[in-house]
Amino acid sequence: DIRNKKAVLDAIKNHDYVIHAAAALPILREKKLIFDININGTESVLEASLKNKVKRFIFISTTAVYGIPRHLPEKETNPLDPIGYYGQSKIAAEKLSLEYSKKGLSVNILRPKSFLGPERLGVFELWFEAIYTGKGVFILGKGNNKYQLLAVSDVVDAIVKSMESKISGEIFNIGAEKFKTWNKDLGSVIKYAKSRSRIIKLPTFISQLFLGVLEALNLSPIAAWHYKTMPVDSYISIEKAEKLLKWKP
Repeated sequence: DIRNKKAVLDAIKNHDYVIHAAAALPILREKKLIFDININGTESVLEASLKNKVKRFIFISTTAVYGIPRHLPEKETNPLDPIGYYGQSKIAAEKLSLEYSKKGLSVNILRPKSFLGPERLGVFELWFEAIYTGKGVFILGKGNNKYQLLAVSDVVDAIVKSMESKISGEIFNIGAEKFKTWNKDLGSVIKYAKSRSRIIKLPTFISQLFLGVLEALNLSPIAAWHYKTMPVDSYISIEKAEKLLKWKP
């Protein structure tokens, strides 16, 4: 538990690098819990890292800080307008990380898009299970919107690059270089799996309304961040990471 300051301090002792990826996810919905883990927990990890004089602290943030994409491609300097407690808490944690950077801790912040890899959970687990069993794959909207994802192996490469780089005190977007629409990308998975599944398109407004009610009752399988961004174009600029970190997805 990253809120346990002594446990965190002991865990970091005698280590050169700290990669802080622990977080309460949007699906938890409880403001107090999300803020306590993502803000207070982050501060305890930062504090322990500073005390233990680590060489580099990497904070894994999120592109959820941008909210519903309005300035495509989203750049690190664009306005932040998060949806829900998760995005709000990540912005606060980013600010804390930069404050500790001024105190002498070498920090870099990564904002990855939703990433995929073995044993991925959440909405992708639901989709992949449906494809595996030949059932319908439900999406919001017509599926013609471009949605950038990311391979987990590329996240790892970005972390290593941001650890080893001489550059610090920076924020970097991380995302795939090549991406298509939900129809094309999910269609490719269905074709590859030789599945009988088909993509079932749900009307955006009614679905969002229904999911909003379910979320209020703590019954929704996905959070507002998911169902509000799924039907719109969503992609970020990765130029800064490519240029300064020499990172290539």
